[in-house]
Amino acid sequence: MLYLNKSCLLEWMMTKPRKLIMSLDQTPWYHCYCRAVRRGWLFGEDQLTGADYSHRKVWITDKLAELADIFAIDVAAYAVMSNHYHLVLHMDKPKADDWSDKAVIRRWMQLFKGHDLTLKVLKNKPLSDAEQWKADELIAEWRSRLCDISWFMRCLNEHIARLANAENKCTGRFWEGRFKSQALLDEQAIITCMAYVDLNPVRAGIAALPETSDFTAIQQRVQSLNKPPKKSENKNPINLAKFCKPPKKNLLPTADTVHQGQRSTGIIPFYWRDYLELIDWTGRAILPNKTGSIAIAEPKILQRLNIDSGDWLDNMPRIEKDFHHCIGRGDSIKPCAEKLDQCWVKGLGAARKLFGCYLEVELAQVVTTCGRRLMEACEFVDTGNRYTQRFCQLVSGLCRHMSISTVSRHLKLRWETVKNMDKFHLEKTLPALNPEKLIDLKYLGVDEVARAKGHDYMTVIYDMESGHLIGVETGRKAEVLTAFLKRLPAQTAENIEAVAMDMGPAYQKSVRECLPNADIVFDRFHVMQNYSKAMSNQRRIEFRKADRAGKEQLKGTHYLLLKNADKLNDKQANKLQTLLENNSNINTLYILKEQLQALWNAGNYDAMMNALEQWCDIAEQTNMLYLKKFAKSLRKHSVGICNYGKHGLTSARIEAGNVSIGMIRKRARGIKDTEYFKLKIRQSSMPDEQSMFYGSH
Repeated sequence: MLYLNKSCLLEWMMTKPRKLIMSLDQTPWYHCYCRAVRRGWLFGEDQLTGADYSHRKVWITDKLAELADIFAIDVAAYAVMSNHYHLVLHMDKPKADDWSDKAVIRRWMQLFKGHDLTLKVLKNKPLSDAEQWKADELIAEWRSRLCDISWFMRCLNEHIARLANAENKCTGRFWEGRFKSQALLDEQAIITCMAYVDLNPVRAGIAALPETSDFTAIQQRVQSLNKPPKKSENKNPINLAKFCKPPKKNLLPTADTVHQGQRSTGIIPFYWRDYLELIDWTGRAILPNKTGSIAIAEPKILQRLNIDSGDWLDNMPRIEKDFHHCIGRGDSIKPCAEKLDQCWVKGLGAARKLFGCYLEVELAQVVTTCGRRLMEACEFVDTGNRYTQRFCQLVSGLCRHMSISTVSRHLKLRWETVKNMDKFHLEKTLPALNPEKLIDLKYLGVDEVARAKGHDYMTVIYDMESGHLIGVETGRKAEVLTAFLKRLPAQTAENIEAVAMDMGPAYQKSVRECLPNADIVFDRFHVMQNYSKAMSNQRRIEFRKADRAGKEQLKGTHYLLLKNADKLNDKQANKLQTLLENNSNINTLYILKEQLQALWNAGNYDAMMNALEQWCDIAEQTNMLYLKKFAKSLRKHSVGICNYGKHGLTSARIEAGNVSIGMIRKRARGIKDTEYFKLKIRQSSMPDEQSMFYGSH
């Protein structure tokens, strides 16, 4: 079962262009129906006013008979009720294409006023090239309209509305809106809809038998078999579409003979004998108090079309409610959904139930003495889920490398369904993060990440020796890291020698409180990042102070100053050298950058501390504001920076994890579910194995 979210509901409720709903590329078969305004009884006896409008049903059947002879549209079934009517129509485009130009003009002029040029064509009068081009254009347009259901319904509804308004001496709407249509995508849909239309009066209790239901195709077909035909209110019979003729005697009807060999003998791809048997059998089931009983053997046509008789009786009366734009098997509806640019189309669940294409598993149920209902466990489906474990595993594996939207389009599932399946699988399969069970930790790495910029920060903790993610906690305050570290075993906490982090005070406070034996190591990347910011700010000051020639030299040099010298090409190196020769402050900034980078090559703690002190002395002697501020910050964090000389610890693993987390955010284009984001972070730290897609063998 698929669930409908608000966006899908709005998409389903929005009016679709008729050219998308009705297209010969999908199917030439359509079920059309139209209701009177306010659903009034405008074709029958009005119980409120006592007025009887039953004679208007004859208007509809007479106009249908006329239009069926003019248009290249076949009427397979119809039923005229007291406040609405149903039609099953077939667009016969090859028939329209075979008409001559004069035949098209004559047919069109039975309904509408022609054109002066087309009158000349009928009279074989000579035309100029421009007139011939215009005439051909008109004829092509009329030809397409004469096999268009929209024009067929327009001619029918407009005619009836004008007659009714003239009779009532009023103006205004007669029909409640544009006619509704449902594409019949396969043979199962055609026979279901034809039976639904022919049995409409029987279901409504208006007639006791299909053959006695007035103003229906089934009554007309049955009466046409009688010699002579019985007197009927419908005195102008409609030229109905023909059924396929049965094969030669002693040959049983098969799918192949109906689908291929007999298709040329009729438009409707069934035998009349089989269809009549189905209508009679279904009619008896609909009215159980009718004389007789349901046949023991179900109709052969249901067996051939692989339709379960119980599902047929349960769902056939509800096709208007259960389906929307199209009717057919699930594999027929999905291409229709793609054409409408929808991931979901109403009717998929009903199609699976009515036409098969689903797996049914019977599970035992028991009710305990306390009233609890228990169901037998199914080994390949998790409790409460509507999908198998292996399919869930496939979806989760795809979501690791693709966005949820892409997986949704690929598998024709709703976005929320894909996301929930991935989340469920990750919760079930990812190893638990238990700080209480961690042992042999020597170096930790701590950093903060955000679900979105400025929103829902999280703290990630890594084992820097193995590279494993050992913690993902919500929040970035000191209390968050403190709570994690206090869950570590006492012996594990004592053995931790160093923790790599940025220069934020919150994590420093937590480490000093919970890990008294651990050194804090400030990462080289963050130190150089802060210097790059100071360098950029000072460059802006130099740009404002420089003259016109100096500004020209400074333009385009921002990244040249930040780039390592060995990465520069000859052109860039020459440009940078010219700038350094002409601007002493920029030259000082660049030299200090090179010296600061060499700090981590000092070898030990004491050498790094001496080199750092000398660097800060030089920086403070300059007259550059941002450089002095940076030197002050460097002295404040000198111990943490120089602890690199003791442990050789960097945050390379943390930054690699941040890159993976950034890819998760970028691929998803934003994640709203914080818990799901935490699961995706944990998944990114795990190796991607083949079992994520196909399971273990």
